[in-house]
This record gives sequence, C-alpha cells and structure tokens, in this order.
Amino acid sequence: MKTFIAIETTDSLCSVALLHQDNILTLQEQTHQKHNQKLMSLIHQILTESAVNAHAIDAIIFGKGPGSFTGARIAAATAQGLATAWQRPVIPVSSLEALAQQAVRSHQAKKIISAIDARMHEIYWAAFAYDEVTQHLTSLKPEILSSPHQLNHILSTDQWFGIGTGWNYHEQLPILPKTFDAQAKPLAQDMIQLAISSQYPLLEPHQALPTYIRNNIAQPKQQ
Repeated sequence: MKTFIAIETTDSLCSVALLHQDNILTLQEQTHQKHNQKLMSLIHQILTESAVNAHAIDAIIFGKGPGSFTGARIAAATAQGLATAWQRPVIPVSSLEALAQQAVRSHQAKKIISAIDARMHEIYWAAFAYDEVTQHLTSLKPEILSSPHQLNHILSTDQWFGIGTGWNYHEQLPILPKTFDAQAKPLAQDMIQLAISSQYPLLEPHQALPTYIRNNIAQPKQQ
C-alpha cells in the first residue's frame, strides 16, 4: 500500500490530502492567495493527525496548474523541497484534470469541460471523458488558454458537465453545458486518485515545475 501526500494551491483554496492505508485524509482552507503562510502548517497538521512519519511518504503529488502561477510555483517549490529532504519522487498533476476527477467523484459526470478563470477575460480549459470500465479519464481536448467564447464550438457537439471557476463567464455563452459548477476548485484528494491510477509518472525532485500556459514561461531550474 502506497502512502502519498498531495498539495494543491493553484486557486484561493489551499488543499492538502494524505493517502495512507487506503484511507484519504483531507485538510483545506481558504487562504486568499496567502498559501505560503499556510501550506507547511497544513502539511504538518495532516501528518500529525494521521500519525504518519514524513519518511513513510512514497511520493509527493502537487498541482502543477494551470491556474494562479504564484500558487502553482508555491506548490512546485514546496513539493521539490519536501521531495529533496525526504529523498522521494514527485508527481505533478494537472489542475484541470483534478477538476474533471472531482466532477466524476461528486457528480458522476462522464464528459467534462474543466475551466479555470485565467483573468483578463480568458480561461484555461480542457475536455475529458470518463471510462467507467477502466475508471480513467481520457483527454478529449488538451489544455489551452482562450476567450470563453471558444467553448461555443465544443459545447454544440455533445452533453457536457462544466466545472471550475471559468464557468463564471457562462453569461457570455449562447450555449451552456447541461449542468455546471462554477464554484468548484481543484482539490488535493482528486490528485491522489489520478496519481494512483498510474496516469502520471514519478519524477525527480528537480523536475517539480509548474505549468503556465500563458506565454509558456515555466523553465527548468539550473542545476
């Protein structure tokens, strides 16, 4: 049985989850973009409450974005620091895919469009399908940055479930998904589910890097 810790800070919610002995413990707090002041406290709290030694962790999962780039950098830097100290691998997970997994878990959705508010009247979004047999998500549309209006074409093709803060722009769209949850934010517990399904590889600590679609500015650190 694997023991994973996951951290997600790409939105205003600071979320931490721990998988241990097939149970998932979660902690989260609205931090209003002050994740650097709260994240390590939540990590310490979840390890204490679960009575898990840090060196029992098999891997550190983190939300790599897209989303708030400051938040994604905090998650990546924290994951890199923990992985280096504990000599463990990291597993970067897409925040958009974590939203899609949340839609499956909470709403039994099958075809999902995850959308995160990217500010400047733009959204990060991607489309997914959930296979009940394999219990895996499949990417139907890769992560992109666009105006909300670009959702019109894909929305006209099928029945979708929409999830994420990008759906706060729904009043600008002539076509809407059958149901949407514009309040949902990526959660660490859903990143654990994605990681244990083996869709994401184990990486070395120095490979803990955020995703930033706008201008593609994320670069590997010099070694």
